[in-house]
Amino acid sequence: SDTRLREFAHRVAYEEDAMQLELATRTRMSGWVRERLLGPAEAPWRTIAAARTEIMEWAGADDEPSLARRAKIATWLNQLEAAAIG
Repeated sequence: SDTRLREFAHRVAYEEDAMQLELATRTRMSGWVRERLLGPAEAPWRTIAAARTEIMEWAGADDEPSLARRAKIATWLNQLEAAAIG
């Protein structure tokens, strides 16, 4: 079988209902998600570090709505990071 298609199916299943996957697959997928999210800002995919860098680059817009939006995003990133760390 096509290993790429199998991996894609595991990713979709993990996002939809991870508990339906075998424990070994679920554990592997959790590790993969953790590595992706907690990777360096320079990674070729979006990481939490890259997102934090990007919101800091929005510093030119320091009006109240922009500051509130950045704070909300930063809070969400903190929660996402805490969940990824476990």
